[in-house]
Amino acid sequence: MELGLRAVLSQEVLEQVRYRTREGMKTVAKNGRVQQLQDQARDAMLSASFAGVNLVYHDKTEPVKASEQVFSFVIGYANSKVQTMDVSAMDTLLLNDGFGVYPTSFPGQYNPEKTLFDGGEIIDAPGTFTPASVYWYNIPLSNPVTGDPEAYPVNPTYILQSIENHVVRQGADREGLYSNLVATIDNPMSRCIQVATRVSRPAHLRR
Repeated sequence: MELGLRAVLSQEVLEQVRYRTREGMKTVAKNGRVQQLQDQARDAMLSASFAGVNLVYHDKTEPVKASEQVFSFVIGYANSKVQTMDVSAMDTLLLNDGFGVYPTSFPGQYNPEKTLFDGGEIIDAPGTFTPASVYWYNIPLSNPVTGDPEAYPVNPTYILQSIENHVVRQGADREGLYSNLVATIDNPMSRCIQVATRVSRPAHLRR
C-alpha cells in the first residue's frame, strides 16, 4: 500500500500535473496551448485516487475543511503493532475548491485553506512596477443566496490574454514575465513533490 501511495503522490499525479502545467506555461507564447494543458492538469488532479481517497484535490462539498483533514494509512505490521502513517491534506493538496470559505478582504491575504492552484497569483513583471495577476481554477466570491464566502470555478481562465495584455499595456518584458509565471508553478510544485516523497518514504529511510 505504501508503494501505491508513493506512486500516486510523487510520480503519477504530482509529476504529471507539474509537467503539464509547466510545459503549458513554457509554450503558451508560441502556440497558445495553455488552456488545454491547464485543463489536462485539472483532470489529472480530479481523477487522482489512492484507496478511494484523492490526496491532491479537495471538493467544496466535503464535510471537513482541507486544513483540518488528516488521512491515516496502514503501512505495515511490526512488533505486534499495526504501523500507520498520518498525512495532512494540506501537505499534498494542489487544488481546494473549498478554499473560498475563509473570508479575505484583499488579494494575497493569508488563507489557511489555499493550496497551490487556488484563486489567483500576483506575479512580478520585469520592465514595469505594476505586477501581473492571473487566476488558476477558482475565484473567491460570495454565495448569491446566503452571502457567505465561497469559491467558484473559472473556465476558461484566459491566462494567455492576461499576460499578453500586461505586456502591451504596462510594457512588461515578455520573456521575463513568462519566466516568473513558470517559476510560480515550478518552485511550489518542486517543494510539494519533496514533501510527498518524504511523507511516503518507508519509515526506516526517513530522516
